[in-house]
Order: sequence, then C-alpha cells, then structure tokens
Amino acid sequence: MTAPQAPASKKSLSVSRLVLMLILIGALGALGFDLYARHRMTQLDNLLKQMSDESENSGAGLSKKTVHDEVHDKIGREPSSTSSGNQQTESYDFPSIFYIHRVTVRYRPGVNMYDGHTKNSVFRFGGESE
Repeated sequence: MTAPQAPASKKSLSVSRLVLMLILIGALGALGFDLYARHRMTQLDNLLKQMSDESENSGAGLSKKTVHDEVHDKIGREPSSTSSGNQQTESYDFPSIFYIHRVTVRYRPGVNMYDGHTKNSVFRFGGESE
C-alpha cells in the first residue's frame, strides 16, 4: 500500500491575482481622481452661482475683475484659457484621467461685466457629455 500524497500547497497570491489586484487599484484611483476634479468644477460653479445671486439681490452687476479675483482667492486658479472679441470668456479646466471638466465664464464686451457661465465635461476618448 502506498500512502496518499498530500495536495500541493497553494501560493497565497498567484501572479495573475496580483496583477488583477493592481489593475483594480489603478482603476479605483483613476475614478477617485475623476471625482475630485468634478468636485472642484462643482465648487467653482456653486461659487459663481452664489456671486451671481448676491449681485442680483444687491442690484449691482459683477465686474470681470471681481469675478476673476474671487475665483483666484476661493478656488486658487487662474483661467486655463481666455478669449476676447465678440464674446469675452475665461475657461477653467479641471483635467482628470477620463474627463476634462470645464467651467466657461462669459463677460459682456465693452463693459466687462459677468454674463453667466456654463459647465461641461468632455470625455477624453469620445467627446462631450452632459
């Protein structure tokens, strides 16, 4: 009679499991970074809405300098791009792994007064969303 052989000991983590775990951690990190960039965009959007509401209640308009200075103080950002001419705009980009979150502030030409803002998210691999 021969003694039964003991089953081969299994490694606690095989190489394939380790690779899958690293991919999962990387994907979760990328999603977290995307959520943080979206949060920063929403923060700027809320700040601009609050400033707009306050100026409407007081009856005075918002100047370009006031908006620019407030954004710089509260958010700590300079505009990513500016344009002038028929429509003056300042764009604030919050790039992430999968998206570029953007807030575009419009100003009335000539008087340099706040004229609203828009926010959107551009999917890096396919185009715009929202």
